[in-house]
Amino acid sequence: MTHLEFAFGLLPISIIVVSFIGTLFIQKIYFMPVLSFMILFILTFTLFNASF
Repeated sequence: MTHLEFAFGLLPISIIVVSFIGTLFIQKIYFMPVLSFMILFILTFTLFNASF
């Protein structure tokens, strides 16, 4: 799996599924978007560097 397949395929689908399930269990509407932002922010500087 290349970085592009991960960034445009698996990552958006997994964020939607995890956000939906997390919102059902946690019952806080703002928790999952903040958590998704933090995870993507970390991935931006670790996985998707200048070579991306």
